Amino acid sequence: DVTWDPYGGIGAQFAPGRAINFRLDLRVGISAGYAPETPVAAEFEATAGIYIELGDREKSLSSATESLPLARAAGNEQLLGRVLDCIGEVHNNFSEKKEAVDYYMQALPLLQASDDRAGQAQTLNNLGVARLGTGEKGKALELFDQAMQILRSLQDRKTLARVAGNIGVT
Repeated sequence: DVTWDPYGGIGAQFAPGRAINFRLDLRVGISAGYAPETPVAAEFEATAGIYIELGDREKSLSSATESLPLARAAGNEQLLGRVLDCIGEVHNNFSEKKEAVDYYMQALPLLQASDDRAGQAQTLNNLGVARLGTGEKGKALELFDQAMQILRSLQDRKTLARVAGNIGVT
């Protein structure tokens, strides 16, 4: 069973080159039909996360945008919202804050419609970081507060701490 982690899991933290090779091999297997039940769009999203960690804007953006038509074709609002959040994350990580805001704003209503509370909190936090980058400190604090409310209800202390850290740097 594969756990979908947009940043490639623990392997990406310690050996990003090996993690990307694993992801690319898995994508080849998916394309060849070896794992038809595997969410292809989620795999492209995970690969994009590794390329973000490697600092490769072009490959991360390419991988993330490749997943967009697949997510749309699947008709899965949650997956589409997470893919849009991932594309926003690529832009956010490479200091393209206005583009990031656009993608996060597209992602949020989809995640709300699919009742993906963790995804909503992640996108609100990411949107807050992007708003900080555009100089909108007050709006960023509102977004961080919304994310924290959701995370408290989910009892997600790890992500709550990350959002609190973002508040601390405002």
